[in-house]
Amino acid sequence: MTDHGMIRMKELLSSYYGLQDEEKSEQQECNIDSSGYNSETYVKKLLETRGLNELLTIDAQMICEIKELDTKMQMLVYENYHKFINATDTIRRMKNNVASMEKEAERVVTSMDRITTKSESMNMALAPHRSKVEKLIGVRRLLRRFEFIFELPQRLNTAVKQKEYTNATQYYLLARRILKRYEHILSFKTIQVQAEKIIDQLERLLKKPNVGHDTRICEAVILLHQLDACSNEIRDQFFEWHHTYFKREVAVFKSQGQSASVLDFLQRYNAVVLSKMDRVFSVCKTHFMSQIVSRKQSSTSCKPSDATRDDLVLNFVEDLFALYLEGCSMQFRRPHTEYGPTVEVTDVLQDDGLSSDIVGSEYFVFMRVMKHFVLQVKLADSSMPMCGLVGNATEFVSGCMHFQIKGVFRKLREGTGHLFASSHGNVCLGRDLSEGGQSVVPLAQESAKGVIDMMHKVLQQMKAMTETGLSIFPEFSRLFSDLVQGEFYDFLKWFNAMVLRYAEPKRAFTRPDGQLGTRHEEQDSIILPWLEPTPQFLLFLSCMCQELSAGGIDECMRGLIERLPAPTSASKCPDNESGHSHRTHDVTQMIEVIRKSSAELLEHVAKQYGNQLCIIIQNGLAATSWADMNEEPRSVQEMMALIVEATFRFGKEVALALGDEQSIFIGSNGHAAQRDFHRRTSALRSRNAGVAAATSGMQLDVDRIFARKLHIFPSQLELSAEAFVETMLKMCVKAFSEWVRLLELSKFGLQQIQLDAEFLYNILMYLVATGEAKEEVESLLSDLLSNARARAIEDVLMDRSNVAAIVSTKSTQTLSRLG
Repeated sequence: MTDHGMIRMKELLSSYYGLQDEEKSEQQECNIDSSGYNSETYVKKLLETRGLNELLTIDAQMICEIKELDTKMQMLVYENYHKFINATDTIRRMKNNVASMEKEAERVVTSMDRITTKSESMNMALAPHRSKVEKLIGVRRLLRRFEFIFELPQRLNTAVKQKEYTNATQYYLLARRILKRYEHILSFKTIQVQAEKIIDQLERLLKKPNVGHDTRICEAVILLHQLDACSNEIRDQFFEWHHTYFKREVAVFKSQGQSASVLDFLQRYNAVVLSKMDRVFSVCKTHFMSQIVSRKQSSTSCKPSDATRDDLVLNFVEDLFALYLEGCSMQFRRPHTEYGPTVEVTDVLQDDGLSSDIVGSEYFVFMRVMKHFVLQVKLADSSMPMCGLVGNATEFVSGCMHFQIKGVFRKLREGTGHLFASSHGNVCLGRDLSEGGQSVVPLAQESAKGVIDMMHKVLQQMKAMTETGLSIFPEFSRLFSDLVQGEFYDFLKWFNAMVLRYAEPKRAFTRPDGQLGTRHEEQDSIILPWLEPTPQFLLFLSCMCQELSAGGIDECMRGLIERLPAPTSASKCPDNESGHSHRTHDVTQMIEVIRKSSAELLEHVAKQYGNQLCIIIQNGLAATSWADMNEEPRSVQEMMALIVEATFRFGKEVALALGDEQSIFIGSNGHAAQRDFHRRTSALRSRNAGVAAATSGMQLDVDRIFARKLHIFPSQLELSAEAFVETMLKMCVKAFSEWVRLLELSKFGLQQIQLDAEFLYNILMYLVATGEAKEEVESLLSDLLSNARARAIEDVLMDRSNVAAIVSTKSTQTLSRLG
């Protein structure tokens, strides 16, 4: 049906525009919608070209179309008939109504003519009296004014007696202009004098100090300003009274201690303090700052006296707001969990359309109360925008946020302190490491992992805080980033400082004179407990620092960057008390510092062992009278054997602490080393045969100048027992050499030093790896012998064969004691 309709429409349009193509007669005869349609031809063609099923389908389709057309035709006839009936009824009603409308229109015209006639007659009758009525009304108004003027003294007296000062002022201000204009008339002059006398009395009452509470003080200033009687003295009294009043109110709130929640405190505090401050600020702006506002609007310069007055007003407002912030400070420095329940906050402050995730965050209440605080201050700031109260409030809020962030990192410091204490117990549990003990390396790795896990938890908590904060304070994106980075950087500095304090316990746990910190610093700082800085514990700290600097801190830094928001260009970063704003924290440099601290701890361990060796040498040197020795020495001094025994003992302790099972100081490695030691001893005897005479003092000084500089402590101490032994030996021999320079030796004293040096060379050189360290130890021993020969009264050395025999015997005895 639709196809036939489209074909028919195309034919009609083509016919209208003259575009119809001439169809063939056969096509027109077969087109049922064409004017040349022939039913016989159409049926014949269908019978020739279509099958039975198709013919049945076409037949059924044509029957449906015929029925549909019949239905439409019936509906069209019915609708037209219905419209025709309605039109007939409408015409009938119009015919009846038009007849009555003509009568009504004639009656209205008659009534209007009659009204017009009566109105004109009334105007003509009342015209002569209209001017008289207007004059009488004016006289009546004037008489009422005169009545008010003549009753003014009585009204003023009544209002003053009833303490209705505002009404009295309004009465006088209404009459003052009239009395001034007609003061040449005696009666008016009398009333003016009486009124001014009463107003003078009113001014004296208003100027009395401490006339009442805050509302009456403000009312008095307003009335005095309206009466042009507000002097500088009144202004100063106003400032002083309110400063004392608000100071007392703030003290009352501070004395009440902590309230149920910060939100509860803030609501009560604002109702009592901030709302009244807002009224005081409004009075200052209206009655003390009007000149300032007018000058700013006109851009005119001010006199020095005006500037002084302006400063007084601005300073007064700033002082009051500082008192307000002081009252908030103690309450706002509470844990974020004490700011109030979420239900109360959402009911009282509304949620501002925030998502459920933000509302459910643990920092939502804290951030929402901070936002409410800023909004309340913004309302008060509208009275005195030139004081920048909102800026001060924003800075105060940033300080509160910093306090919360510091609280989280404070817990991280406390957790680190507990970790140090427990690790110290584990490290020192097997104090006598000579009997075997737990290696500090796995303990250090486990502790470093514990610190990293704690830092990740803190950073995850900071992520929740920053996401909530950005939803409520989107302008603080840079502030959040700077504060968290600053605290993370400060934690690393604190960690490094605490670790290094154990290397110097005297400086670590006592404050130097004159360096006492402030109370705020003492509360915020976390000092680790005293833990005995044993060599094993210092090795543990060094290994822990190596683990953190090797990758732990980098991992935390990447997590920090992922969790913190990217600062937006429109974000604000108010200055905060710790100066973290707009600061770039070089954590990479801090990693290098911790790595150096690890090396410093290793060096300190080597110094501890080296100092013990030096004490043995110092005691041995002090117990011997070197200048009075008159017999040829027959043995190596006992202190040299003690040096060797202590060196092996210290090496074993370090090897056990580091878990170095391949060290020559542990187990079967030591026995194999002893056999190699005997071979080295026998080889070294022939090498020292024949020692040249000592050089002169000047030549010795020249040799020292051009000698290669030796470093006792390497720039990077290797984490092995052999490296520690090399360092402590170089330290011991160097100290021995320097102490010899202070002695005065006889010939036999020189020979004793020769025996001791040869003994140390033959035994201790085995403990030093070949290469640069071996050359350094050999050079130090050579310096020792050179210094001894320079300090000898008679430079005569012992025969090489005797030296070899004595050193071999003492070496055997020492080895047998070592087992």
